[in-house]
Amino acid sequence: MVFGATRAEVQNHLAELKRKADAGTRADRSKERVTIAEFMETWQAAARTSTRLQTWNGYEQITRNHIVPTLGRIKLRELRPHMIQRMYAAKLTEPQQTNHDKPLTPITVKKIAEVLHRALEMAVRWDYIARNPADTADAPAVPRRELPALDPTELNRLIDCAVAEAELTDGPAPERRAAKQWTVLWILAIHSGLREGELPALTWTDVDLERRTLTVRRNLVIVKDQTPRFGEPKSQTSRRTVSLPTEAVQALGQHKARQNEDRLAAVDWADYDLVFCTAAGTPLIRHNVLRAFRDALRRAGLPQAIHFHDLRHAHATNLLRAGVGIKTASSRLGHSGITITGDLYQHVASEMDQEAAERAAQVLRVAK
Repeated sequence: MVFGATRAEVQNHLAELKRKADAGTRADRSKERVTIAEFMETWQAAARTSTRLQTWNGYEQITRNHIVPTLGRIKLRELRPHMIQRMYAAKLTEPQQTNHDKPLTPITVKKIAEVLHRALEMAVRWDYIARNPADTADAPAVPRRELPALDPTELNRLIDCAVAEAELTDGPAPERRAAKQWTVLWILAIHSGLREGELPALTWTDVDLERRTLTVRRNLVIVKDQTPRFGEPKSQTSRRTVSLPTEAVQALGQHKARQNEDRLAAVDWADYDLVFCTAAGTPLIRHNVLRAFRDALRRAGLPQAIHFHDLRHAHATNLLRAGVGIKTASSRLGHSGITITGDLYQHVASEMDQEAAERAAQVLRVAK
């Protein structure tokens, strides 16, 4: 009902309401024509301003490789749960060109599901659709991966073999220097627990050899045309200062001296001040790091199933087994809370609990 002091005022109010209704109808009709591909483009543009660069790159890759090719031509308002479910099934069972003509793993399909659900949730908020069709499409269950427990003997073997390889490498000086740099990278990963993207982003400004610390301030997102793109750390607690043991400090000191020689001898040096870099000072490319790590595993006789990230898990496991409190361990690892640390390393806590039970019982045994 519309009220007004005069007939003319009521008519003006009615005209304004009709104009707004017509505008809304036109807007609604334009939204009716929007396809999944068009909406994903709109959503990605909005997400870019509020999302970490590395996270956004993941959204873009998943959208480009999986969501748009499969669902892109469907109108957003015509998307139904069974269509989404069919996409998940196809990704899990049919050869995928983006995965060397092999089906995707459940964890990859789950990531696709997470991105699609997030985008469609925004479509609901923006009044493109009334409800999220991904709510009732079941994403695949992901079996929890048991974290490989690299024991101290295996970690020492990895380092010892890498050191030996660096000393025995026959060839040009750059190759010998590269072999030594890989060794320092493995040592620092084992003794600091830094993430895969945090290590290659370190600069010498972040390292204080006198105080025996390093500070995590950023993350290496991608290297394109030898130009790095750095991003914010994973979370606020990922910004942290980590103390280093003697082994890591000595390795870094020797590495810095060698790198200074390389810098002075280089004809062209890209001065990013990186702790780990190529012979020209440019950032390390992830593919090359992982390839070098696989080679190091092979020489040490360790399983190829071990991931570079497992060195971080090994550091966490060693902290807890050494009796370091979970709060301190969580802080070193840059976890957003001790709950994450406790959940990830529950197996270690169980072992420690068993040891605690035996030690408590030993007190009674001795008293007999």
